[in-house]
Amino acid sequence: MEKKATTIKIRATVKGDSTTVKALITHPMETGTRKGKDGELIPAHFIQEINCEASGKHRLKALYSGGVSKNPYLSFKFKDTAAEGDTLTLNWVDNKGGSDSGQLVFAADAKGKLKWMTEDQKKKAEEKRNASG
Repeated sequence: MEKKATTIKIRATVKGDSTTVKALITHPMETGTRKGKDGELIPAHFIQEINCEASGKHRLKALYSGGVSKNPYLSFKFKDTAAEGDTLTLNWVDNKGGSDSGQLVFAADAKGKLKWMTEDQKKKAEEKRNASG
């Protein structure tokens, strides 16, 4: 099965009862007012909505427009504690019907410390713990 590359790079860190989420989204974010090399207007193509859910709760809804730069960066915090196995999902929808999502899981790293990580990182951490233990 071929794995689709996500357009979202997500990092999340926990400090006390606060989680900081940082995301970089690959997207052209065209306003529809810029002209291409041929002199024709480049059609509008921008993210309209970004949503985040973590630990079963809706954490963020951001409404964007054509005024946001190419490859937007998003950073936000929320207060709450995560439990092992909880997920954090970030998704976007654009004005042409395109969409994507990225996900992290709250799991133990190779040293047994709980943190937000991708499924691939979780598998590698489990392999390292099993090999050493």
